[in-house]
Amino acid sequence: MVDQAEQGSKPKVAGAAQTFILMVISCLPVLGGVLIAPSLPRMAEYFHDVPNVGLLVRVTMTTPALMIALLGPLAGWMVEKFGRRSMISVTFLLYTLFGTAPLYLNDLHLIVLSRMALGATEALAITICTALMCDYYEGASRERMFAYQTAVSSLAASAFFIIGGQMGNHGWRVPFWLYVAGVVLIPFCLALLWEPRRRAVKVQAENDPNFKWSGMLPGYALLFCASVSMFVAAVELSFVLKGIGSATPGQIGMVMGVSHLALVIGALATRYSRAIGSKASLVTSFAFMAVGLLGISEAPAIGLGWTLVAVVLHSWGCGMAIPTVADIVMGKLPAERRAHGSGGYVSCVFFGQFAAPFIVHLISPASNLPGIQAIGIAILAIAIGLFLVFKPGTSPAAMRPE
Repeated sequence: MVDQAEQGSKPKVAGAAQTFILMVISCLPVLGGVLIAPSLPRMAEYFHDVPNVGLLVRVTMTTPALMIALLGPLAGWMVEKFGRRSMISVTFLLYTLFGTAPLYLNDLHLIVLSRMALGATEALAITICTALMCDYYEGASRERMFAYQTAVSSLAASAFFIIGGQMGNHGWRVPFWLYVAGVVLIPFCLALLWEPRRRAVKVQAENDPNFKWSGMLPGYALLFCASVSMFVAAVELSFVLKGIGSATPGQIGMVMGVSHLALVIGALATRYSRAIGSKASLVTSFAFMAVGLLGISEAPAIGLGWTLVAVVLHSWGCGMAIPTVADIVMGKLPAERRAHGSGGYVSCVFFGQFAAPFIVHLISPASNLPGIQAIGIAILAIAIGLFLVFKPGTSPAAMRPE
């Protein structure tokens, strides 16, 4: 948790203030993803005369995640080249500029373009945040930060959905005022965050025989698969529960709430799962996800009670898997490659989020249940593969492919 500023040699220690501000930054992409969801019907009514209005309105919500996925590597390169702290002001200024654009734009196509630009700034924001988490923390502290990030993002999604709905009651444009948060954050970030120490002579990572980008691919693939698993349930769960004849709207809402709670608890539990070893923790998390998805896919046959058990297992597994894999992936990066690596991490997670419903649809266009089942089987195969391929370890940093 100790780093040094570029100027001077006095060590700086990241504490509660840095943890808090980094968690707030982690919520910014969540804000872009769910805040306006409750207002989409009103937006569609306002632009009712625009061709393909239904599609365009939905794209305003999903486009930021796609842009984060596509631009994550580029964001990593920019943050590495220009520095973490020096990118904060311009990133958050543009975040507010593009985020609030729908307040004064009356062309739906321009609003879609502004949401694309917003996604680009979100890619920069989450890359800066992830790189600083790796710079300021290490070992158990870094793994705990990734767990906090997963937990806080899930809680923020629930909160922003409610807040967005309440603000949307006063007009579909009103929720976009919350993007002013970007400008508000700037002075706090500049006061609390510092640029990590730069080496006078950088290690030539390209020629370092101990580091190859190809070695990052298995970890990135695991992140993508865990993200797909998490968002398959998030997107499809309400439709699956609706297909259970005995499930009431209140019960569906309860199950969705329990799902978020289990995700948060699973993420926070990673600080204790180190006691069983990283291999057991990772295999268990993917096994939980797989069994949960397979149970969800059989919801009409097993009923609401057992479906709730499946949902808890799946969400708990997702909460454990993403911070554990993230810490393994980021722990393999040399200091000079952390921003690049953070961009790849961000890209994998958000591309998994964007791709999840399309994967289900491609597997089974007529019904979502076979698609969920197929993904569950694939996740189970990954769990078995992890058990067979990875060495046991007492910490994520110790776990490497044989």
